[in-house]
Amino acid sequence: MKSFKKVLSLVLAVCMLASIASIAAVTASANAGDVQHRKLIGDVLNSEDQVETNTYYFYMPETWRNEYNDYYNYNAETKDFTGEGGNFAAGIYWWEGPYNCSDYKGDLENAWPGYAVTETLPENANIFKANVPKEAGKFIWNNLVDGGQDKTDPVFYAALQTEDISNEYYDPDEDGYGFYPEGNEDTGFDGMIYVCNPKATEENVLTPGKFTYKGAWFYYYGNGEYSYYKTREEAEANNAIYKDGQFPSYGLDIDVKEATIAGGETVDITPNDSTAVAAAEDDTIVSVAQDETGKATIKGLKAGTTKVTFTVDNGGEVDKVEATITVTSDAPPETEPATGETSSETQPVTGDPTPVTQPVTQAPQQNPTNPPAPAKPVVKKVKNTMTVKVVNKTFKAKKLKKKAQTFKALKVTKAQGKVTYKVTKKNSKLKFKNGKVTVKKKTKKGTYKIKVKITAAGDKTHNSASVTKTIKVKVKK
Repeated sequence: MKSFKKVLSLVLAVCMLASIASIAAVTASANAGDVQHRKLIGDVLNSEDQVETNTYYFYMPETWRNEYNDYYNYNAETKDFTGEGGNFAAGIYWWEGPYNCSDYKGDLENAWPGYAVTETLPENANIFKANVPKEAGKFIWNNLVDGGQDKTDPVFYAALQTEDISNEYYDPDEDGYGFYPEGNEDTGFDGMIYVCNPKATEENVLTPGKFTYKGAWFYYYGNGEYSYYKTREEAEANNAIYKDGQFPSYGLDIDVKEATIAGGETVDITPNDSTAVAAAEDDTIVSVAQDETGKATIKGLKAGTTKVTFTVDNGGEVDKVEATITVTSDAPPETEPATGETSSETQPVTGDPTPVTQPVTQAPQQNPTNPPAPAKPVVKKVKNTMTVKVVNKTFKAKKLKKKAQTFKALKVTKAQGKVTYKVTKKNSKLKFKNGKVTVKKKTKKGTYKIKVKITAAGDKTHNSASVTKTIKVKVKK
């Protein structure tokens, strides 16, 4: 299942509408903002018939806090606080598997918005932790506010939620961003944290006027920190540790982060998204020219340091990445070469009507025994002729159960200059080396992808060239 869908699932739609109808019939007199009747998830899942659970973390956006989800201090009748306030709750709702919220032993009070989660982590008051049955394949986080259907009631707009989330294993590309983790091999997203993208919301199809938040899974390291790298060490090495609800950019990257050139020289920078547009910050750079692959050729004008910003628009989400360019000296001035010839001009002499020929001295002739070195011919390089063909493979899980499988995934032909490879998006199940992919032993059913940047260095007559390709491996039963 794709983690980010355009609409909520049909199953959820039916369950939610049924729940809302039931609650309206049974507790019509109750205010929609009353959260104190909701069952605490800890009480439910610590019962004597406990089932196997996974632990999920959730970073609730600060904007989700309001008077209606101040769990112990909000008085639904007076719509006011009974104490100092500040103990905010999150809600969690699932509609499949044990203890599902829509039909827990016929107790309608456990319908939408689901179970209350009130205990936050000591290291971050916005991170909530919940144990959820492993068999609950999908669920929703919310701020435990039932906004009802009356758009004139302020509580209507106070109810906020995520879209439905899969807690099953998925391929990294299926979350809509392309570089987030695939989860843990045996436990799915157990121990991981779900973070909302504050820029990605859409109107709720069930209740127009309310908005649903999108987000993604991350590995949680504790201390409020998370990332899409499996270990904190990897994340730290790649400067990719996030906290406080930060949501990473869409992954725009460039192959040169810093460069030093002399005045008049050039440097080539290639983004991993060919639609990225480069622009210089000031006149230290004389020109930024891009080809059809997105590669930017940057030429320095005068001494100084500037930033070249690459910008890409991913469906309304603008992502930026910078390169710092230092020019060590001014570009040399353009001068007319001396001819080495001597000539004379007729100059008038003041007070004398008779014209006098005045010699004009030019640069002396070069010693014929030491003639000037001939100018080097300027060779205009042409486009690299490299072509890259991707070979995707399908394997049976049965075959991988016994041993790993290797195949040639990239066929590079007509490349001018040395060919090199760089994996720009990894996958824990696939290993890449010199154009070949190895699928690890015991890899389970699913679709796995990696991205590889292939570069031909070019030669005396050909420019360098780079292209990024996605290699896909499908494992079936």
